[in-house]
Amino acid sequence: VSVAPEHDWIIVRHASNRDALAVDDGAIDEAFVDQSISELPNAVFGRRTLRRIFERHGSPDLYHSLFHITPSGIAEDCPTVTTLHDLIWLDHPHIAASGRLDAKLLQAFGRWAIPRSLRAADHVVCVSEPTAERAEPWLQSTPHTTIPHGVDEAFFDASLPPEDVVPGWGSGAPPYVLAVGNDKSYK
Repeated sequence: VSVAPEHDWIIVRHASNRDALAVDDGAIDEAFVDQSISELPNAVFGRRTLRRIFERHGSPDLYHSLFHITPSGIAEDCPTVTTLHDLIWLDHPHIAASGRLDAKLLQAFGRWAIPRSLRAADHVVCVSEPTAERAEPWLQSTPHTTIPHGVDEAFFDASLPPEDVVPGWGSGAPPYVLAVGNDKSYK
């Protein structure tokens, strides 16, 4: 939000999580949805939900899916960016699902949904070069950029004092750790 204050931001969240956002200076609007946001219903019916949100908040200039499964047809409504984290559903479904049948179903769904989402996107953000290389068959005609998850280079610069790297360091405030992820066993 601070890097593009001229834009209005709408974050679509599930109604089960109404906790206040950590950064909310009034520039962020939220839209809460009640229906399931699991993979298959979102891929098949998510466009209808997003269209209702667009009717209330206005048509977006861009829809950015932070997950690699996007609602079918959403790219027809507005430019779309999709983030591709990995292809574990295709390559290692047995560690992403609880049983053998669930793994096979997840893999079959992934074989349909992931290539469809990547090909429909106007741009794909891959989180690593190996992920981009693995997805190359579906990215040949889709612009894509690799933006790794990671740590700012300043954290590796031993010449910088900690207070120059971590805001509040040494201020007497308790130390903090931020972990962003999910509770999957392979994470």
